[in-house]
Amino acid sequence: MRLYLSVILVLFVCSGLNAQHLPASASDTASVQNFKDWFARGTIHGHFRNYLMATFNSGDLNDYVTNATGGALAFRTAEYKGLSIGVKGIFTFNTFDNDLLRIDDSNGKFAKWETELYDFTRPEEKKDLDRLEELFVQYKFGRSSIAYGKLDINKGPFLKRRDGRMKPFVYHGLWSELHLSKLSELNIGWIHGVSPRGITEWFSINEAIGILNNGRDCHGEPSHYHDTSNSKGMGVVDYNLDLKNGLKVQIADYWLHRIMNTIWVQTEYSIGSYMLGLQWVSQQASNHQGDLEVNQRYFDKAYNNHTLAFRLGWSSGDFSWNVNYLQGIDEGRFLFPKELGRDNFYVSLPRMWMDGLGESRATSINLAWHPDRLDIRTSFAYVSPQVKDNYISNKYGLNAFMQCNLQVDYTFTDIMEGVRISFLYVARPVYDKDGLEEGDAFYKYDLHHFNFITNINF
Repeated sequence: MRLYLSVILVLFVCSGLNAQHLPASASDTASVQNFKDWFARGTIHGHFRNYLMATFNSGDLNDYVTNATGGALAFRTAEYKGLSIGVKGIFTFNTFDNDLLRIDDSNGKFAKWETELYDFTRPEEKKDLDRLEELFVQYKFGRSSIAYGKLDINKGPFLKRRDGRMKPFVYHGLWSELHLSKLSELNIGWIHGVSPRGITEWFSINEAIGILNNGRDCHGEPSHYHDTSNSKGMGVVDYNLDLKNGLKVQIADYWLHRIMNTIWVQTEYSIGSYMLGLQWVSQQASNHQGDLEVNQRYFDKAYNNHTLAFRLGWSSGDFSWNVNYLQGIDEGRFLFPKELGRDNFYVSLPRMWMDGLGESRATSINLAWHPDRLDIRTSFAYVSPQVKDNYISNKYGLNAFMQCNLQVDYTFTDIMEGVRISFLYVARPVYDKDGLEEGDAFYKYDLHHFNFITNINF
């Protein structure tokens, strides 16, 4: 894979070196006269990234720290009658760590978030961590486009980049973005492959689901649903309407073949400095899930899910705040494969997602101050799942907990233009210690988690 990636990048970069110095009009269709122009008038972009991460667990539990260094390089041809080709490669090196594979005596586990900076399927590997991130052909017509290949999509409530590691989620399939009017957009896609965040390999949808922690089935037994559903892929329809009167509507449907269907409805209304938001999610299992053994089901057909979330927000000048509440209505869990993305509820925060929880409550308060090039955000959240051993509504057996996030971003200008630094601090005190043993807190409760990220974009 490394040789394959290197050859493609060298060929495309060499053919596109002059593109960085061409005027904006040079890549117009009219200026492309032949195959050589198609490549020579292309564009190059990329980034260099350094990521320092550390987690300090409670008591005598192991602490971990690591620094990852890497970058990405992308090339895209000019458009010829709307047609273009793009390719992107990404690489990561482990510059140092304090032995991420060091086993904690109380639970037999090793570093979690830190290993995800590299490849959690090959945690011992520190150097051979490159990935062919994008390789696609795209056809553009007007303001709309359709593309096929390996794609960085970043659309809708689930298919987001989630750039909290060295490598984001990227997808393989067909994706179209149709601008129906100045006020509305329709995204339609069929995704049959994915390279999850924190991994270097590509998988089919069926191979990917279940690579991460499978949790427990509704009877409390360990789940083993990896590679059991024979799913062919995921169909996506995502409609967005943004009216001038302050109303925004998003309606999305994610159909996972032979697994489940998720309908996401989000409505927001702004009046003056205030904003009201509503999210409603409905999930049903595929009939095929009922034919599997209980511990092989990703989504148990007996327990569908409905979830409601609300937001009240206010913003004025450089300051804004919002208050959020989420309520799981049905006993069944809210589920979306962690290998495909993360949820985007109003209460969702980095390192805190609602996957696996049903009949649960969550509240959060977010404050933001963003003067000039500085962006400071702080969040306080409380999550109250069903009781720890009610696995129908609590896939991972979580206790109630609180989480506090502080994120600071700064974008440089002048001689350091293109440089952006980010700091993220996460504290998660446990609220309910009922039934907890010391090892249960590992990467879950009573922890302090630090991230310092430097990005140089070009």
